[in-house]
Amino acid sequence: MSERYIKLFSLPENLYTIGSPVIIVAGALLKDSQTGKVLAQLKLRNIDVKSIKAAKVSISPLDTIGNPLGAEIEYQYLDLNENRDGEFGTKSPIFLTDVATRSFTVYITEVIFTDNTVWQSQTESWESLSVPVTLDEALKDKELVAQYRFKFGGDCKYEPLIQNDLWYCSCGELNHKEETSCYKCKKMVSSLLSVDMDSLKQDRDIRIAAEQKKAAEEKIAADIKARRTKKTVIFVSAIIILLISVVSIFCVVKRNKEEALRLEAYTAAVALYNAQQYEDALEIFNEIPEYPGSEYYRYSCMDHIEEKQAKENFAGYWFWGTTSDDMHLYEYNPYDQFYIDFETQTITQIFSSPTKQYEKVNSFRIVGATVLETKSFRHSNGTATIYWHFIDGEVIVSFNREASEEHKSTMVCVGKYKIEPIWSEVE
Repeated sequence: MSERYIKLFSLPENLYTIGSPVIIVAGALLKDSQTGKVLAQLKLRNIDVKSIKAAKVSISPLDTIGNPLGAEIEYQYLDLNENRDGEFGTKSPIFLTDVATRSFTVYITEVIFTDNTVWQSQTESWESLSVPVTLDEALKDKELVAQYRFKFGGDCKYEPLIQNDLWYCSCGELNHKEETSCYKCKKMVSSLLSVDMDSLKQDRDIRIAAEQKKAAEEKIAADIKARRTKKTVIFVSAIIILLISVVSIFCVVKRNKEEALRLEAYTAAVALYNAQQYEDALEIFNEIPEYPGSEYYRYSCMDHIEEKQAKENFAGYWFWGTTSDDMHLYEYNPYDQFYIDFETQTITQIFSSPTKQYEKVNSFRIVGATVLETKSFRHSNGTATIYWHFIDGEVIVSFNREASEEHKSTMVCVGKYKIEPIWSEVE
């Protein structure tokens, strides 16, 4: 009920009379704070094996000191279908005519079953059933309680109790005296009532000893397993460390071996370099580019190879013509022939006419050369003129005459040549 209703009185719990198929589980007297009316409310439970379809109760209103207030009030619960343990009445208020009522007594006068059989009460004396004692309160030993539950079942909560024509099972259910086993959990009442406490205690002690032994064995097994695991871990760790060491040693040996091979290759490449076998040396230096000193030799080899290729490509040229007067080398002679030999780095007069007058210098040594271009020249009505000009220590060679048709294929070089004179006696 809501706060609208004020509780004035409560009945004792579990009211029962011998032979009754119903227990009055609870009852209360309530006052409606809005209307001032007084009403009774009951909670009834079927404890019979048959289903109930109707029940009658008789209520005697009492005043504040327990004196009767008028005649008894009869109330009927109709249209029921309550099986065993079914409860009813909580939703059926019973209004009392005298608002001065402050307590009441009640008993069940009649119960009608679904098979149309009827039970009728022969007395108005209804008393509260005793509440069963819990196993914890009765045995006062949690291990003994555990042993009791181990023997009779984990649902055991109470010490079995016989009262009037009823008995309480250890599971808490109420049974009739003629029922030899609990209708709910099927435990035999004889077994529950004939428990040998000395035997139960002995079984407890045996169980505890077995559990302690098992726990000790499990601990020993766990310790052995832990030690084995530890040994395994140590062994595996040692193996891992050994493998790491072996791998490290192998890597060091391999690295040292590789370093020795690199040093051997470097030494061989340097020897080839010193022997001016630059192509072979470069091939080896390219294999060890990060070895100290390799980079220098690589570039040096490439420079020598390029220089050699330049010399091979421009081994020598024939020049027909004469020197210019400002060089004071030779007198004008259109039949002078000069040869530039890049291998020996010299410019030599190969042939001249008998009228040729020699000066001090008849050949030039090429110190360095940079080829600017090559091109053909034409010859017509004379020979091409070779001009040798000293400019900042270099000799600039050029031609200014076109070649005749018969010399179209002649290739000459226009470029700069740094030379030094080779002195000889004047003939």
